[in-house]
Amino acid sequence: HSINYLEMGDPSKPAILLVHGFGASTYHFRHNIPILARKYHVYALDLLGFGWSDKPIMDYDASVWRDQVVDFVKQVILKEDASNKPITIAGNSLGGYTAMYSASDDRIKEFVKGCVLLNAAGRFRDPESEAKETSTPNPIIQFISSAIQRIVIAASFIYTKQPARIEQVLRNVYPVNSANVD
Repeated sequence: HSINYLEMGDPSKPAILLVHGFGASTYHFRHNIPILARKYHVYALDLLGFGWSDKPIMDYDASVWRDQVVDFVKQVILKEDASNKPITIAGNSLGGYTAMYSASDDRIKEFVKGCVLLNAAGRFRDPESEAKETSTPNPIIQFISSAIQRIVIAASFIYTKQPARIEQVLRNVYPVNSANVD
């Protein structure tokens, strides 16, 4: 698959790989990359399915992006630097989970000096472990629970789809800093 990535900074300096979160791309780090490149050899890649990287039709899960990051480290970062200098992997949101999962992988962990989690999100359990078997709930309880969930979801949707509410949420999540608006 074709993978988009950016590289900036002096190759003799320590390497840092930036991994974006769900729905984002390398563009997410556009203000960070030039600053980090003053002291690091910076890489930022678009995960499969995002940004300018390929978007193959496949089942995406944590192991897909872990393998992508591991392969990127081996095939790009370590290949470009014959000294095999230590690497720091930093990830934002779901990219934090991907960074942690990749950094602990046996194929590259000897080269990983650090792992930075920025507003990390994701499932924090062993993805290799088997799911626990759960008992089947009482059908009456299941019906009542399902009905309540449908009512709550419908009410929530009616409330959250209002333009004023959407604007309020976006202003809270993405506060406007006029010095940093494109």
